Amino acid sequence: MERSDEKKRVGTIDVLNQSKGPSKNRNANDDDDDCELFKSLKTDISVGKVQPPQPSPSIREEENQSILFDELRKLDQTQSSIQCLDEENFSRKGFLLTRSPIVVNKYCSIYPAYQTISNDKNLVCKVIVLRHYDLRARQNILNNSIKILRYLSTSQSDTKPSLLLKIIEIFQIDSKIYLFMEKISNLNDNVLNRIQNHQKINQNQAREWLRSLCDLCYYLHRRGIAHRSIKMENFIVGTERDGPKLTGWSRAVIFFDLENRKILLQDKERKSTELYHMPPECFEQSYNPIDADIWSLGVFLIAIHTRRYVFNVKSKIDFDTQWKSFVQKHRKIHPIVLDLVSRIFIGHDPTKRITLNQLISHEYFTIKELEITNEMLETISSKTDDIGEQNATSSSSSASDSRDQKVDGIQSRNIQSEDDDDRSSIDLEMNDE
Repeated sequence: MERSDEKKRVGTIDVLNQSKGPSKNRNANDDDDDCELFKSLKTDISVGKVQPPQPSPSIREEENQSILFDELRKLDQTQSSIQCLDEENFSRKGFLLTRSPIVVNKYCSIYPAYQTISNDKNLVCKVIVLRHYDLRARQNILNNSIKILRYLSTSQSDTKPSLLLKIIEIFQIDSKIYLFMEKISNLNDNVLNRIQNHQKINQNQAREWLRSLCDLCYYLHRRGIAHRSIKMENFIVGTERDGPKLTGWSRAVIFFDLENRKILLQDKERKSTELYHMPPECFEQSYNPIDADIWSLGVFLIAIHTRRYVFNVKSKIDFDTQWKSFVQKHRKIHPIVLDLVSRIFIGHDPTKRITLNQLISHEYFTIKELEITNEMLETISSKTDDIGEQNATSSSSSASDSRDQKVDGIQSRNIQSEDDDDRSSIDLEMNDE
């Protein structure tokens, strides 16, 4: 499994040992001079455009390392939240919220809000109730998510992705977090709900969404941040003015240890249907969150095109077998789409999967729309077995096949802002073989 010239990993990965890293995230034909942390990262190229000339690996590596170290220092110095005794404290700072919530669920409530100093009335305040989360989730929100959100919002980078939500201020009162942030026109207009509501999504639109997610991952990863919750219900389509936004930041992590220059592997995950987007290794052992984000991009793409969850994480059938079975049952998947996701869905060995760098360079992003569109893929709302057809209350009925799960088994739910952890709302049609 491990390359002979690499250090043995125990909870962390040495990624900067003489400009070489671990086998994690590495393909055999990759340039040996590339720093492993950054080999999956790439400069922006627009859909349909030829990639500009790239600098030599040594120059690129030095530049990327400089960005990583500088940004991680800024992130480390970022304050997480402002501690307050009560709501009157932040009211005196000019932050007010109404008592008529827009959304209420077990984990949070969202209220209309405004800032008196700037007279900005186009805000909302998300109130997160920490005691409703398990210990691991609470710790991640306090130690990672809040700091990441503030850092990303205050960053002055010219390349900041438009998918990022703008956070105005963050307060904490006991076990509650108050996030004052920009208002999104339609919080429920996410990709999952669009498919459930039989709205047309053409090829260019789907590619733009996936490309924007790739750009965001590029931006995050080279700053030592992984999202870990890239999925349809967290992708808010938004209006032409607002543009798409990515929510679900409660699982975001800082994955790079600057002092020891190591990638921090994440703890093994509990098998749960809400983690349908996660790779197989995360349910077996500590895992690299970079790999998890790239795997999630594949699940996002294939779910849009087939209206199915490709993997049942609770099944006893291994992921490679599930994927082979899925392909056999969906023979009309366009060859270019199939080629891309097949390079991601290599379950038995993460080191052989496509990197983010290779993903962005794939033909899927450069070919003309007409060449990838056929009667099956022209829209993703024309099928009878699609998302939304099965009422979520029918979950007690027998599952058709754990390896071929209908996305329509998910109940429609409100995906409001950073945190998508309404755990009671997921109800996939599956059986545990």
